[in-house]
Amino acid sequence: MRSERVDSLLKAGESGNTFETEQVRRRLAALWVAVVALAVVLSGVTAYGYLTLQKHNLQLSQLPGVQETLALAGQRLEAVEGKLQAWAADWDTLQARMTGLERRVAYNRELARSEARKQAAAVEERLRAEAGELAKAMDARLVLLESGAEAERARLGQLQEDVAAARTESRRELASVREDLARGDQRLEELARVIDRERVDFEMDKNSTRELAGGISLRITSTNVGQQKVKGWMWLLPDRKTLWVRDLGIQQAYVFYRRDGSGPSELVITSVQDGGVSGYLLLPRALAGEVSSGAPPQSGAAQPAADGAH
Repeated sequence: MRSERVDSLLKAGESGNTFETEQVRRRLAALWVAVVALAVVLSGVTAYGYLTLQKHNLQLSQLPGVQETLALAGQRLEAVEGKLQAWAADWDTLQARMTGLERRVAYNRELARSEARKQAAAVEERLRAEAGELAKAMDARLVLLESGAEAERARLGQLQEDVAAARTESRRELASVREDLARGDQRLEELARVIDRERVDFEMDKNSTRELAGGISLRITSTNVGQQKVKGWMWLLPDRKTLWVRDLGIQQAYVFYRRDGSGPSELVITSVQDGGVSGYLLLPRALAGEVSSGAPPQSGAAQPAADGAH
């Protein structure tokens, strides 16, 4: 019975490894303790009965029932001893099987650990590879996004610069157009004033003073017939301003302005003789008929010129 149970336990352990070797050892130890205790009890009972018989001076031959009992007890002890020997043999077999089982369990455990390590390493390697691929893909995408963002920023910056340049150019062109319009208006006004002018011809001697028009007097102080140039000055009223004429050649316009804003006036010499000159004065029509309120003195300190020849 016990051998069959041990075999079944070993087969179950070998097939499925569903029990622990420590539990089997504990059960076997408990069984051996029980057997030893039973043998000790039987030995004690036998010894106690034998001592009791000697104490009462009884002879075993007088007690046939006791002899039979002792014989039966001896047989039982022999049977128990035989079982103990069988169990000892079974114990050796069990020990061998247990050793093999432990080795097999250790081998299976080590094999399982090795396989688990391999699988874990494979899983780890696969996860690392997947993580590396994912990281590379994300890095590539980030680089692409960054390059796209840089390109967009560059395009936006270039567009802003182009817009700013276009605005600056537009403002410059607008300012230029406005200046051109202003100059055109001024030229138109000057042209209108030039067109709306009256010519006053004159002839006069050297070292003489003559009122050419209202508020404009001319004095010729020097003539150069060879170079056809003259020197002198003009006196303007009511500006009370002296304009110096220096080396004015023929057909050269001496342009001057008055404070009233009536427009430009021109003095032109057409001929230079040894004793006098001839020429004309272009004046706005509003000033051509005015009468002078006086002429400058024949001599005096030179006054600073307000305008120069053009």
